[in-house]
Amino acid sequence: MDEETLKEKFKQLNPYKTPVISDPFTNEIIDVESINKKAFDHIIEELKAVKKSGESKILVLQGEPGSGKSHLLARVYRNAEKERFLFALYNPLIIRIESTYHSLLKSLFDSLERKHTTLRTKPINHLRGEIIRIGLLGYRGEEDPKTNLIINEICNPKKEKLPYVNYENFESLPNDTKTRLRKVISENALEYVKKNSDFTLGKRYLLAIFEALIDTNTYDTLLELVNEGGLSKEDCSKLRLSSGFNINEDVAQEILRSIFILSPFPILLSIDQIEHLDRRLGEEGIRHFLEDTVSLVEHSKKLLLLLSAQTAIFRKWMTVLPVHIKDRLSNTATLEPMTADQGLEIIKARNAYYFKKLNETPDDPYFPFNKEMLLEEIKKHRMRSPRNVIKLADDILEGKIIEEVPTTSIEESYESIFKKQIYKKEEMEDSLGELLLTLFDGKNLYPHSKKIVIKLDNYFIGIDNSKANYYPSVKKLTLSLSRNHSAKGVLIRDEKLPIREGTKSSKLIDKYKIAIRYFNKDEGKSILALQKLISYTESGDLELPIEEVKTFAKKKVEAFLEGKTIELTKNISEVRKPTTTQLKQNERIAETVVKITKELDRFRILRISHFVDLNANKDIINDVISALQSKENIRVIERNGDFLIAKEDL
Repeated sequence: MDEETLKEKFKQLNPYKTPVISDPFTNEIIDVESINKKAFDHIIEELKAVKKSGESKILVLQGEPGSGKSHLLARVYRNAEKERFLFALYNPLIIRIESTYHSLLKSLFDSLERKHTTLRTKPINHLRGEIIRIGLLGYRGEEDPKTNLIINEICNPKKEKLPYVNYENFESLPNDTKTRLRKVISENALEYVKKNSDFTLGKRYLLAIFEALIDTNTYDTLLELVNEGGLSKEDCSKLRLSSGFNINEDVAQEILRSIFILSPFPILLSIDQIEHLDRRLGEEGIRHFLEDTVSLVEHSKKLLLLLSAQTAIFRKWMTVLPVHIKDRLSNTATLEPMTADQGLEIIKARNAYYFKKLNETPDDPYFPFNKEMLLEEIKKHRMRSPRNVIKLADDILEGKIIEEVPTTSIEESYESIFKKQIYKKEEMEDSLGELLLTLFDGKNLYPHSKKIVIKLDNYFIGIDNSKANYYPSVKKLTLSLSRNHSAKGVLIRDEKLPIREGTKSSKLIDKYKIAIRYFNKDEGKSILALQKLISYTESGDLELPIEEVKTFAKKKVEAFLEGKTIELTKNISEVRKPTTTQLKQNERIAETVVKITKELDRFRILRISHFVDLNANKDIINDVISALQSKENIRVIERNGDFLIAKEDL
């Protein structure tokens, strides 16, 4: 093949169009291992220390935008089996207020389900194998010879093996034997957790969690519980949980700590791009989040918490955080600037990867670039980050004029993120909610709830992709509509999750004439990509004009909304007249809110149960809470089935 043809085919692969890694789990990551080697070695040494002592630790990874944090995390992940640890990634592009532990729990399960080609199995199978081993230790039941042989091999292996082998051996048993043994295993696993937590853990619902973890028939239902926070009555019975069981922060923390105890290896929990919290939560939110994570480390075993942040943001935090938090964040690893020679190695590695796709190996490893020209440009523009070298190569390949720093258009950046984006229905809820709040000045009516209802112009918009637990969203929508009779309600959902006919939800939807906007997978991916585009730009990971990025994203979101069910900035002429019952209920709500507001002038903190019977007045609780939350200086927090009310300045 002649050079021009080869160059053209090479360009068609877009080898330098993706300077940002949005997913360290992907197989297509080209890494130069000499870059940030000291930081990598530091992380591995910390993991070894955690493994040896069993005590949990925190390590802060800091560096400039584009310095290779995400590449480094991907390298750490690929070495998980070799170094004997489990890797979990939490990306706080979206974070629910006061839902730190549940968010971490969802991220843990998502990470344990991901498998890189360099790994022999999904990490979740190592956890399953260890739970099975722990649960069968000392088992003396009467079993057939083959079953006894397998149990003995699990508990007393003849040679060292990875834990997933225990799971595979267990799965080879007859179904009725596995069903019977799972109950034994979950009981013994619970006792193990109790003993190794000094009996600070051990609630009975953990039996259902442990059993579902090792049961392929119910594991998907467990994942649904983790992701959605609750289940239908039918699905609760599948897991042998009480009807109405849901995952609050206390439950999420107990499950997390139990998994850390049962894990065969230390768990590295990486919270990447934590600088996004700086813009979205403010000092109080950051302090709350870090206090939660530090508390998790202090009360857990075999955990290394890796916080990745930009250097400037981390230094800023250290000036405002309480002393006890700063002390726990004193262990740091710093990413070093890239050298010019390492920049050339990036080009060689990318070239080799993409030419392999073409079954070609050019004599010049830098082809179609000129090595001397590349080196000159890297030095001339003092490029110290891998990202700028990748942009430089792309601009040269496209024939652009190189000025101070190579540039990429907003459209190109969006398309690149969209192409790599993995659709997750739960994350789409959060991303769309965040876009409506930040781009359109929407108002989150229930900021402390897991369900999203946003007021935008004359619309109340609910966003809910729960498989079965969507009634709370519909209920919140109808409560909002009952107080504003000129507004219109819209429920946005994945098209693969239609509302079931004849349910309480469908009846309320019909009664209040709520429109349903179903979206497809590509539309969901687009929303996720737009939210990441803004976040990467704000953090400096993408060097784009932020106001232009927001304008671009706003037009895309408008296209998603308009022409379907929503006409932005236009009022709805249809008015629903309130009934006599509704008017009386509204009066009760207003009286209760006034009474609570007056009492807050006398007392620092109040319980809503002192003013409203939580069991007898369920019909007005949400309305009272919503009215209190709408006041600028009042904060409402759910605690153990009750609600605490306080002034914001306390």
